[in-house]
Amino acid sequence: MRCMWLALLTLSSPALATAQISAPADSHKVVHTYPHDPHAFTQGLIYVDGHLYESTGLNGKSSLRMVDLATGNVLQKHAANHVLRRGRLGTHA
Repeated sequence: MRCMWLALLTLSSPALATAQISAPADSHKVVHTYPHDPHAFTQGLIYVDGHLYESTGLNGKSSLRMVDLATGNVLQKHAANHVLRRGRLGTHA
């Protein structure tokens, strides 16, 4: 109990409330954009041999797609409502 009170007193200290803490900031640069289906809710994504393999969906609307990177066209699409879980997409060695 003593440790909890000490932590609360430390966090409520006026000196900490006015302290300015700076952290290093990274920058970024967009080098290219690619077309993508605006209705596809991407949950998993992998790039293999010139194609995107993407798991997408909302509840009851999940799919596994092979997408052409340059055009954004869906080359293959399989309903996957009962097989996919969020973000699960990969390869087996």
